[in-house]
Amino acid sequence: MRLRTEPHEGQRDQNCRRLDVASPAGCSPSPASADDAAGFSRASGGKVTLSMCDITDEKSVQSWALGLTDTLGEAGLDVLISNAGILTPGPIEILPLPAIRREFEVNVFGAISVINAFLPALRKARGRIVQISTWTASLPLPFNGPSGASKAAMEVFATVYRSELKQFGIEVVVAAAGNMKTGGPEKTAAALARVASGMTPEQRELYGHAFESFTTALNGMQNSGLDSASAASRVIDLAEQVPAPIRATVGQDSEEILNLVREKSDAELDALRLRLGVGERRPPAGVADALTRMGYRRVGTVTEVAEFSVRGGILDVYGFGMAVPARLVVKRRSVVPALPTPGRWQLAQLACR
Repeated sequence: MRLRTEPHEGQRDQNCRRLDVASPAGCSPSPASADDAAGFSRASGGKVTLSMCDITDEKSVQSWALGLTDTLGEAGLDVLISNAGILTPGPIEILPLPAIRREFEVNVFGAISVINAFLPALRKARGRIVQISTWTASLPLPFNGPSGASKAAMEVFATVYRSELKQFGIEVVVAAAGNMKTGGPEKTAAALARVASGMTPEQRELYGHAFESFTTALNGMQNSGLDSASAASRVIDLAEQVPAPIRATVGQDSEEILNLVREKSDAELDALRLRLGVGERRPPAGVADALTRMGYRRVGTVTEVAEFSVRGGILDVYGFGMAVPARLVVKRRSVVPALPTPGRWQLAQLACR
């Protein structure tokens, strides 16, 4: 049996004996929640059930877990996919502390509560925990502090769980997700709009322009993210992969970002997070023509390019609103000094001849 905690919508898996999907919404299901539950059950032929439980209410979590553990009996729980989470965007200076606490209550303490409650059932089956994280836990972005911090904290707890639970045969996988179209983009856009509209004139003067750039970048990344079916398929693969990976990615963008985190210096990562999150510059003239004259040809579609840099014959192209930075090989190392001043411009993706 598999259990998934999910903030928005559960994913169906036709191969498992039973999949329970829990939401961190209120414990009393609304009519819409009841309809969702019936829909899950019908679509899966009875293999999927939806349980509504507020994971920030420890007593409710324990009651839910005890009931399900009794139902499972000696077979136990094969997989727990811990995916519940919320997003609290905004400048740290102006975010209310209760809002930041709420994010940690769901993303950290709620996740710990669920894991602990189901450990007896996981021990019986020598099961597996898949803790869903995000690349922003490793490369936190401006105006996304509570999300990155809470997910980073949960990665630490998952690492410690892995060591502590190894003696019981329980495996723990951290799955760092990239941008996904799983029902979140609309909610994210609404949350961003609420923060912007709630700023005072003084706060808008301090942060308005940069936060607007972040809003554009984040909405762009989420809307171009991995579709929900592909994301769910990847997570199920991680739940079944033998041997269990310690850490894995969900989405190509996450893999490339985490590679950059391993390769770049702290100063370079600071520059990257600013370019991805709040950079806003005017386009310098003639960039495309200059690169074409230096031996590049146009390939692919138009993308936003923010800055070029070269190290060891590699041309890094950082883009505003891009899911990941693009990387191109440079044949002539004299290319970069001839480039115009880095800035923001619209440019066809370029590659060496």
